[in-house]
Amino acid sequence: MRAGSQGPRSSRGLKESGKERQKTGKRNKSLSKGRSGSLRAGSESERRLPNDVAFVLRNSAAWAARTVDGRVLCSGDATRGGDMKDVEDRLQRGVVQLYGNEFAFAALTAEGSLVTWGHSIYGGDSSSVADQLFEVKDVANTEFAFAALRASGDVVAWGDPFRGGAPPPETAELLEEVISLKATGGAIAALKSNGSVLAWGAANGGGDTSLVEAELSGELPVMQLFRNGYAFAALRKDGSLVTWGSPDQGGDSSAVANQLRRGVMHVCGTEASFAALKSDGSVVCWGNPYRGGDSSAVASKLAGDVLGVCSTLGAFAAVKTSGAVVTWGLKHCGADSSNVAEQLAAGVIELRGDGRSCFTAKTTTGEHVTWGGEDQEESAAAGAVEAGSTNGVRVEYCTGEGVPLTVYPRQSIMGAVRTWSFLT
Repeated sequence: MRAGSQGPRSSRGLKESGKERQKTGKRNKSLSKGRSGSLRAGSESERRLPNDVAFVLRNSAAWAARTVDGRVLCSGDATRGGDMKDVEDRLQRGVVQLYGNEFAFAALTAEGSLVTWGHSIYGGDSSSVADQLFEVKDVANTEFAFAALRASGDVVAWGDPFRGGAPPPETAELLEEVISLKATGGAIAALKSNGSVLAWGAANGGGDTSLVEAELSGELPVMQLFRNGYAFAALRKDGSLVTWGSPDQGGDSSAVANQLRRGVMHVCGTEASFAALKSDGSVVCWGNPYRGGDSSAVASKLAGDVLGVCSTLGAFAAVKTSGAVVTWGLKHCGADSSNVAEQLAAGVIELRGDGRSCFTAKTTTGEHVTWGGEDQEESAAAGAVEAGSTNGVRVEYCTGEGVPLTVYPRQSIMGAVRTWSFLT
């Protein structure tokens, strides 16, 4: 495995990334050369997207779209991935998946090759590893770097060397027979076929496993990795859970360690906390108390009979065997379900967290109930698309500190990104 990196070396870690996220460039509003105009929720330009656009991936200053025939369009700040002229000829057909961070995008083709563009330091320039980016089957990204998992089990990384773009030599030489990758905002973790786990990147984002090295050695195999914006959680074969990363954001689970020693079935994360569903139907929470890490207000409702848990950036929602829904965390991220309490009292058969700030529940009557969001318009838009009343274009936010779209009943859904839908 060989890792590539470019640009000036910096010792800045994950928590300093907020200032960089606030720097946005001017958006290109032209519709020339096959590129759509600026895309912003609620704007007229989103309605001018070509009819064949399947979905859009965006960061805070640029966006990329994939059409149904695998063509890529983009616009926005050129330093954030809004200009793909250097690779445009390779993006005219055959693209099956888009990935992105706050500064760059990557497109996976049907043949397994990967094409990148955007900020050269933060993943847009993959020329140093271009000869290795073939037979790619998945990609993980922090806010500043990318890592590609190849069919051979090898891993190729590039971008900011301190935040996932360059694993240290002692880690790089062990990156083989990898079966899955997960990423926080500043670090990447790799699960190997022998059940061991390796991680690299910003220490306060999960890149340092020294405190749990023995637990991740594979002696007791890790079966699945989970993540939030700042920490990782590893579910082992015996049902125990191991966590590491930013202590206050879910990396330190010592306060609930006894409850995580056995029986864990699934883990769900907000931006800065975790919730673990156990085999006895109970839910255990830890991490940032304001973003779902404190469930004391609903503890009695989470003591048993829970079937599934979903999340947004700042809240959790749990479905019980009765079909009732329990919510907690940040109010504007979906923790406040008081306006739809009667509809959520029973009969919910599916629950979806959009990875941003809205939840949608489907009831036995076929009704879709949506709540959360910073304003009513956002919640209503998400609900309308869920109900199938509009032709929605799915927009995925590729900020590394986002959380995956989650659904109960659980199913395989790709994307460690913020996701929401809006009207067209």
